[in-house]
Amino acid sequence: MARLVTRDPFARAELHAARVHNPIYTCGWCGSTRETKRGTRWLYQYTLEFDDGSSYEYADLHCSRGCLESYHGRGGRYDSLRRRQRALARMS
Repeated sequence: MARLVTRDPFARAELHAARVHNPIYTCGWCGSTRETKRGTRWLYQYTLEFDDGSSYEYADLHCSRGCLESYHGRGGRYDSLRRRQRALARMS
């Protein structure tokens, strides 16, 4: 089950995170994984859900929201995804 991380009312989008246990890969940005007290490794799979019902799932896994934003070159906003959504809307 994904949990709500943040909501951007201007972009009309919500960022959700779901844990992936025992991932094959490491964090897309820093190369680490998280670990529980019992030794189970996990990372987050992030999904961006828009108010119109569409969603965008990031292909890579990350250990934190900071790594996600650093990897995608944003300062916490969804500017590049909004531009991508507008470009896709123009093509269809």
